Amino acid sequence: MMSSRSNGSNSFNNKGDIAVVDFGKFFGFKPHLKEMDLPAGIYYPHFDPDLGLLLHPMDKDGERNQTFSQLVQDRRGATDLLHEITDHAEGPRASMATEFFNAGNDVSYFPMEEYNPGLEQAHNSLIRFLSNKEFYQTRNLDYKRGVLLYGEPGSGKTRYLDQFSQRLVVDYDAIIIRIENADSLKSFLTGLIHVYKATKGRMMMIVIEELSLVASNRELHLNLLSLLDSSFFKENVIFLMTTNNPENIPANLIDRPSRIDDLLEVKAVDNKPEFIPDWYEHITGEKFPESARDANWLEEARKECSAAYLRELFLYAMLNEVELAEAWQHIKERKRIIKENFKESG
Repeated sequence: MMSSRSNGSNSFNNKGDIAVVDFGKFFGFKPHLKEMDLPAGIYYPHFDPDLGLLLHPMDKDGERNQTFSQLVQDRRGATDLLHEITDHAEGPRASMATEFFNAGNDVSYFPMEEYNPGLEQAHNSLIRFLSNKEFYQTRNLDYKRGVLLYGEPGSGKTRYLDQFSQRLVVDYDAIIIRIENADSLKSFLTGLIHVYKATKGRMMMIVIEELSLVASNRELHLNLLSLLDSSFFKENVIFLMTTNNPENIPANLIDRPSRIDDLLEVKAVDNKPEFIPDWYEHITGEKFPESARDANWLEEARKECSAAYLRELFLYAMLNEVELAEAWQHIKERKRIIKENFKESG
């Protein structure tokens, strides 16, 4: 489990400091106003011509992110839910549910990092980073880590990214910035100094999903370099990025360890053999059929199907009341039709 942040709230008492302003459905930054702390949470940057950089909480319907104390309170208040889950689970699955609940995680989350080597390496790298702050400080090294996950769609990259973000919010009182497209990148760059001043000393993670969308355009590429190399984000920061299209990312963006330390491929063929049975039980809530464990289709599907496609396979079998082997033939036919009749992306 990650350990929580122990230092106190930010203060804005010096001339030139930036205060966080609560506008109701979002947060902004203005000097010389009533001070407050930016609540831990996941935010989407947006630029307003009159208000400047705004950070919208994760819930796009306008509801606030919960603060660290509220999250802890909610976790403690959900003991009955935990018992309900673990009472119906046995062995490792019960202990896994307990561990994830205590770590502040959504108990419905499936730990793909335990089944896929790429995600496992990413997770271990990030945990080592978070556990060794003193190592960086005593050697005058920037306390900063960059991780890029690349590979086929539906392999679990986004699920892991979302879950790790939630863990940082709960266990480190962290600020998570989600860069989704060109506009959000440009918006965030307009207020880098404001975010830096308002969150100095806090753990921050900047998430960029589908890096190729902003890296392939020259102007945006330069903006991205400005962010990754910014002097404002050299301490207490993680850059966690994903892409389905690494071939569209310029090499000079990647070929510099101080920008991206770990390049990790996530692909279905590397999933452990026990992944499909455990994934089936997670999705359906039922035991994996013993008759299917030694079936020929199982190894074939493990090599060719992402987690998302396997989910479709399981649901097709249940909804149509057919064997998993027959559902696999349906998925294979679907993939053949797509390959022969539809244009490949990129």
